[in-house]
Amino acid sequence: MYNINQNAFNQQVAQLAAVFLGFLIVTLVLSVIFYLLNSFGLMRIAKRSNIKHSWLAFVPIANSYVLGKVAFSDKLKPILFLFLNILSVLFSINIYYAIALSFINGSSSYPSSNVILNLFQLIYLIFFFYVMYKIYKKYSTKSTIMLVFLVLTCGFLNPIFLFAIRNNDVISD
Repeated sequence: MYNINQNAFNQQVAQLAAVFLGFLIVTLVLSVIFYLLNSFGLMRIAKRSNIKHSWLAFVPIANSYVLGKVAFSDKLKPILFLFLNILSVLFSINIYYAIALSFINGSSSYPSSNVILNLFQLIYLIFFFYVMYKIYKKYSTKSTIMLVFLVLTCGFLNPIFLFAIRNNDVISD
């Protein structure tokens, strides 16, 4: 009787592991597809905008500089956007580290110092949506609709939108 229950348990664990592995593979494949859509779309837009080093669209974090160059004509805002992106990544690492540390220590409380970091993340996210709106407005007549769907999906549709407008001519500057 013990072996039957143990076998059933082992089978359930194997099924759960298979589902988790399948989910992980699907997530990985979708992530690669969306990353490539985003990078190719941004690179094409940057080339059409005569931006040097458009290949930076494929480099994580550095692609935010290319986004800033496409969205803004001045020199300060692309550098500011790159700086905010770097800080956002560093703050995210800090937040995940603090959460993992509190989990390991058995604490259920969220570190209070991370409230400021979360506020910064919110500022970065708003600036990101503004940058994307500027790009959508520059290359599409449906910029407001694209922004609404971008916000509703927390940025998930951005690679699809960039890829879709990659061959559009500049509508407004």
